[in-house]
Amino acid sequence: MQNFDPRPIVIRQTPKFVVTQEGGRLVANVKTLYIGIRSEILANERHFARKSYPKMLEGMISGEVEAFIAAEIDGQRGVIVITPEQYSAGRPERDRWNEWSAALATYRASCEAAARHFDGQNENGEGYNPCRNG
Repeated sequence: MQNFDPRPIVIRQTPKFVVTQEGGRLVANVKTLYIGIRSEILANERHFARKSYPKMLEGMISGEVEAFIAAEIDGQRGVIVITPEQYSAGRPERDRWNEWSAALATYRASCEAAARHFDGQNENGEGYNPCRNG
């Protein structure tokens, strides 16, 4: 199975930073402290970002913020906000990543099934040879 070949898509750009979608993740060209994605934070009632970034949580609940990046830019800590419109620009790259990830999971499952399949050559006839798939 080939490795994923990312094709970065620019999500947001200013003279001080660039945020791109590379595969299934957001990447910023500044010192990144945390990247928060709306679906992950809202799905988990105990997510640490709910208390650490309350203003971002409000924006996510209202639908104004799709993601945010807590970063250090020119020695100053701040938050880069990604709107739903900006985040949607990265959809083609996320779709490619999801397609590749699904194919990889299928490939790994088939390798594991082949390794567990009893073909008469397994030691002691237990039906599993950990060395065969190594």
